[in-house]
Amino acid sequence: MRRNQLTITYPEGDAQQLHQALLLLKRSRCLNISAFCREAIAEKLQRLEAAR
Repeated sequence: MRRNQLTITYPEGDAQQLHQALLLLKRSRCLNISAFCREAIAEKLQRLEAAR
């Protein structure tokens, strides 16, 4: 099975804070980070589309 991959970059200071927040969610809620990010991006795209 082939999957598309998306890489998101942030300024260094923001990236470290975001990474730590995602790791904390992963540990505390057994969260799948990839699935979480996919859902978050999809939600944001839907809101942008609805605002048109």
